[in-house]
Amino acid sequence: MRSVFLTMVVCASVGCAPNAVQDTPPAATVRQEPVGGNLARALEANVKPSDLERVAIGASRSDRGEDLDELIQMLSDARFLSKLDEKERNPDGLGGFEGIPGRRLTNVLAGIAKHKPAAAGSVFLGLARKQNFVSESTRVEALMNACGELKQPSKEILDFLEAEAKPGTWQAQMLIRLFLEMGSEDSIARIENAFFTLKEGKSRSLFTHSLIQIRDQKKGVCLYRRILERGVKDDDTRNVAVQTLFDLREEWYPPLPAPRYVPKVPDRREASDEILGNLLSVADLTTKLALTEESRASVQKGRKEIEEILEFRKSGKPATIAKHIKELDSASFQTRDQAARELRAFGGWAIPQLRAALENPASAEARTRIDRLIQEISKAQKKKTPQ
Repeated sequence: MRSVFLTMVVCASVGCAPNAVQDTPPAATVRQEPVGGNLARALEANVKPSDLERVAIGASRSDRGEDLDELIQMLSDARFLSKLDEKERNPDGLGGFEGIPGRRLTNVLAGIAKHKPAAAGSVFLGLARKQNFVSESTRVEALMNACGELKQPSKEILDFLEAEAKPGTWQAQMLIRLFLEMGSEDSIARIENAFFTLKEGKSRSLFTHSLIQIRDQKKGVCLYRRILERGVKDDDTRNVAVQTLFDLREEWYPPLPAPRYVPKVPDRREASDEILGNLLSVADLTTKLALTEESRASVQKGRKEIEEILEFRKSGKPATIAKHIKELDSASFQTRDQAARELRAFGGWAIPQLRAALENPASAEARTRIDRLIQEISKAQKKKTPQ
């Protein structure tokens, strides 16, 4: 059964009678209906590229195998791919055209990526083997981006991405971002090899904007360690790598060119004892590296922070924080108010336990109070970090 949207799109294009869709159920009741055959009909009816994109996205998100099969077949059709890339006049009537080559295809492939990783990966590998599909660089880029959506990528998918990322190409820069987005142990492990394919001096932003976001995860610390142990020849890159593991500096994120991008760096106080121990081990490793005094200062700063966190955990204060969090659900307003005051006084030290408590609050009221405290304390903490 055809959807109302496609029926109207095709009819508008070929001149159907006004009453041709009168007996069609309301759109809300047919959006989940199969769209089999719609893509071929839309292409033959010469609908607008944006309309063809909408139909293709519907097929990509369908849970019916025949809909996805038709889409896969159409993705091998040169006319279909060319139509998606066509520019069309802006609908606002102000002139100009919209449509960036590969943008619509990216949206369609993103829908396929929402399926189970094994099924989506199989589709992507099939497309990678079709010469007419990979003949355009924008399509290859769209396919690589879609692969980056897979959170449990297969070895074959990772192999495909590595094969596309020739040293010194734009794909090599893109590859590391995709591996980070995937976030699997295997994809993170492959970042090491991808890193060493980059030209010297071209990987500074990899550390300041990407790897810094996983520096307190086990896989992130291991990656930093392997890169440093393997040896970074470029002096600037080596120093930035060390600095981003143990420090956070505002000058890494200048206000221009706008818009300014500051990555979300996790609070080190939320890292486990194991991770903190691993970081101290890497700090010991840095004594054997050729570093600037500035980098060594960053290591000392990071070491001091880690040692303070470990000391805090041994002090018994976490137990006090836990007691005050429990008191936030007290029937006594005075007890609740005093508990909130004490927790605010702990500042950022209370955040990890407050967030953990938010996962399983004693009551809805306690959840609201905990959430409010996290917001208040976090707002105060932001003043101490780059904005």
